[in-house]
Amino acid sequence: MGAPKTAVTQENVDAVRKLVIEDRDTSIQKILHEELGQKAARVNWCQKTLDRFNSGNSKNVYSIVSGDESWIYCYEPENKCEEKPTKQRTVTADWSTTICLPKIITELRKIKPERRIILHQDNASSHTAQKTRQYLTEENVEFLDHPPYSPDLSPNDFFTFPKIKNRLRGQRFQSPEEAVDAFKNAVLDMPANKWNKCFENCFIKMPFLFSNQELADIHFVYGFVNGNAAEAAREYARRFPNRRHPTRSVFVRVHRQIIENGF
Repeated sequence: MGAPKTAVTQENVDAVRKLVIEDRDTSIQKILHEELGQKAARVNWCQKTLDRFNSGNSKNVYSIVSGDESWIYCYEPENKCEEKPTKQRTVTADWSTTICLPKIITELRKIKPERRIILHQDNASSHTAQKTRQYLTEENVEFLDHPPYSPDLSPNDFFTFPKIKNRLRGQRFQSPEEAVDAFKNAVLDMPANKWNKCFENCFIKMPFLFSNQELADIHFVYGFVNGNAAEAAREYARRFPNRRHPTRSVFVRVHRQIIENGF
């Protein structure tokens, strides 16, 4: 007999998501991306996002707001093996649309009510729920989707949360309010150039979701046709009909990155 449908619970979904985020550098990511076909979805998302924001050079990058939730503890152990307090609350679409998002949107548009907001969140159920999407539409907030199981493409997962929590690690706070204030102050104390570098790195790494062999072939073909991106796309498709075919802009980006930084 198969497992009952009720085996797929929100608790289980959140547990798997936590495991993927915390175990991002091990075989779990390899299985998800290479064995279960997730890599193609990641590459397609990256190509679409790079084109939409002109490889990070578009002024629309400044409209992106990267959002996520994380637990803040009164004591963040120095040793990650130490036990943390049991979580008491589940993040839901109701909480997001009645408490969290209204506060954020109001703050962002306090000075400029017509400010454009492009909200980038991962695929947690509270982020992708119909109620959340409907609320964002009503507030004229654009939604930037996210590829599955890709914490390395979420600025909060690969930068904000690790950086800030490492600064607070080992400190003890007398109340939840004090811990939250310390977290906020650590965020505000982060130099602006660090945030800029975070987003810059996010866009820079996107073309390199191809394998090293694919990157070498992309670079070779682009040079073979004397830097003609349209011709490179056709030549690559002719040579490698069974591979994923990069867009013209990917040829340009990969060539530039390899020339400037190497593999």
